Amino acid sequence: MIILFVAEKLRKGGKERRIIELIKGLASHNSNFEVHIILNPKEMSFSELYGLNVKIHHISFASNINLYMEFKKFLFKIKPDVVQTWTIKTSFLLSILKYNYKYKLVASYIADCFGYTNIKNLLQGKYINFIADKVVGNSEAGMDVYKVKTNKRIVIYNGFDASRIKTKVNNVVKQKLGITSKFVIVMVANVTKYKDYSTFLSVAREVRKRRDDITFVSVGGGKLLEQFQTTIRIEELEYIRFLGEINEVEEILSFSDIGLLCSYKEGISNSIIEYMMHQKPVIASGSGGLKELISHNQNGFLYNQGDYISISNKIEELINDRNLAKQIGINSYRFANKKFSLSKSVEEYVFFI
Repeated sequence: MIILFVAEKLRKGGKERRIIELIKGLASHNSNFEVHIILNPKEMSFSELYGLNVKIHHISFASNINLYMEFKKFLFKIKPDVVQTWTIKTSFLLSILKYNYKYKLVASYIADCFGYTNIKNLLQGKYINFIADKVVGNSEAGMDVYKVKTNKRIVIYNGFDASRIKTKVNNVVKQKLGITSKFVIVMVANVTKYKDYSTFLSVAREVRKRRDDITFVSVGGGKLLEQFQTTIRIEELEYIRFLGEINEVEEILSFSDIGLLCSYKEGISNSIIEYMMHQKPVIASGSGGLKELISHNQNGFLYNQGDYISISNKIEELINDRNLAKQIGINSYRFANKKFSLSKSVEEYVFFI
């Protein structure tokens, strides 16, 4: 079976990580798959893709007309049995081409809970959802927001490659980053308008009023990174760190004590899954698919968006009660290991294609 992924870009992000993990799973699967991927060469951050059994094709995504013609050329050349698209633009264009090239279209553009942002996307989404054979998302909440019909929707939770987990605390990276505090709270999320970094800062400043042995670390790039970096006062640089986009995410998680995510709405957050797989207690705020991940007081803690006081109180409680922190971390790991294994997500994917 020939599968063509149309990814557009593979920068650091949750959706992109989903693509990589799925391709890794297919590459190691016993079935006879020939996997191709089309992407923009200027939007590639995952070098590990080049070590997999996948054929990579680079094209420019600048012009929709040229893109349409490039897709026609590749469809004729590759003759895929399945085309899986990962953005609304590529899903729409490949929906138009579907009947001429007779492939099964799997549209995977739904990875959040915000809904369509304008009338153009709304109309495109309705057309995609009608034409596509299946619409795949990673949360029930996202499917509901985008109004995907039951007979078309498939929810496959993110698969996580357990080999990425760093079981040994990496003090070398901690020292390299100049982090000297006893405790570390990490938030792995791109610095964008969808992530509530204002609450992240409020939490850090509130906790600082009570104790001075915690560093708050942000890991992720994004359009608002520089803006937030400049809002930090000189005296706050000791305990608030915006590291930007770096490669040592797993190493940072290894020496962190709590995984934090402040956001407005989420689908299924890769960051939350990573925290859980590293056996870290999780604190999150926001709505959407987070309730599919976190059972409050059982495998983590979930608060309303912007509730920095409750988050601050819970951080202090977990730092003071290490037995509670350890137990919540174990609970979160057991939940994630059962629900988000890479083999399970690949098997579910293979089943419906």
